[in-house]
Amino acid sequence: LFIGQSLRRRKNELIGRSTGLEDRESDYVMEFTADPMDNISFSSRMRLDKENLEIVRSESDLAASFGSASVNVGYVFLDRRISSDNQEREEARASMGYKISGNWSMDASIRQDMVRETRLNSGIGLSYRDDCTYIRIGFTQDNVRDRNIGPSNNFNILINLKTLGGIATSSKEFQTANR
Repeated sequence: LFIGQSLRRRKNELIGRSTGLEDRESDYVMEFTADPMDNISFSSRMRLDKENLEIVRSESDLAASFGSASVNVGYVFLDRRISSDNQEREEARASMGYKISGNWSMDASIRQDMVRETRLNSGIGLSYRDDCTYIRIGFTQDNVRDRNIGPSNNFNILINLKTLGGIATSSKEFQTANR
């Protein structure tokens, strides 16, 4: 368990209001982690307004692994003061992985906006990993809109040679029309 607050000698005029760090005393932050069993872990992080202790941001994750399978579920809350669209946001996310054989695995993920009841993004992938190489081929569907950026579908390839570095590429040829 961690609970904290930053203190400084004077206000910082360069830091924006949405950070909670602009005044002499910052907002309160908390983190709690627990590993009740070898294959299960839980973590939660929170930011509380220093004036009224309202939740400004909250994130929680639960991860579990069972043999070749792993699952992670999470929840995010953002107060309208720090949300990019000036509205409260609640998101749920889930991902799973499965080790097919010694070096091969597959994964899938989804992120959902619980307030607007829309899927924000999802993806699937197939990976190969050995002592020297990591290769992942995946497909992602992103439904987020931000100014002139619209929804898109992408194929991506990542090749990482651990001693030399990596390269990644993504194709947006399957971009969806004005959804």
